[in-house]
Amino acid sequence: MTETANANFVDHMFFKTEIDKTVNQIKLRVCPGLLVEKHILTPFELNNHSRAPFCYQPDVITAAMLEAESTLDIALYNPNIDGQETIVQMIMFDEMELAGNIHWGCALRIQDLSSPVKLKLCGLLDPPEPHGRDWCLLALRLGLCQDKIAALDSQHSSHTMRLLTTADCSIGALITSLHELDRLDAAEVVLRSAPIFKIIEHVSV
Repeated sequence: MTETANANFVDHMFFKTEIDKTVNQIKLRVCPGLLVEKHILTPFELNNHSRAPFCYQPDVITAAMLEAESTLDIALYNPNIDGQETIVQMIMFDEMELAGNIHWGCALRIQDLSSPVKLKLCGLLDPPEPHGRDWCLLALRLGLCQDKIAALDSQHSSHTMRLLTTADCSIGALITSLHELDRLDAAEVVLRSAPIFKIIEHVSV
């Protein structure tokens, strides 16, 4: 892809991102609290006009990002074609030049989680848990000191929401911590509803 074509493609991606933001804002006003999952259709089958293209689920993609040394090396199996498709094909339309304009989901900050996802986590982690695997232990896992945890302990607001606002960590670190706490219910919410990627102006890769 030429430099001009790449710039045009990035402009189109930014335009799509702005459309997505507008749709999300309307969705939040009409259906506040609605969890949304973004699935990715197989580019190979779309290109061949398949009537029933395979769909990659968001939790599978996000889990692969957590396990991979490099997100750009991820390849997922498509049973419809008995073969693999790469994240570069699925997200970047096979254009490696776009890598500098994408920030991958697991590296995003937890503040990038949508409001419905945060509210769902609050509902799961605010109530006391028999084995103590609630917001307080999660705060320890995320590296907060005792003083900061004590500051979160307010009866007038959600402990988990205050934690998600305060903690300086990535979405990937949050998922890993929830797995370590054996809070698979909360981890599944993030795996399925966290953003898979975010379009940005430019980053070094």
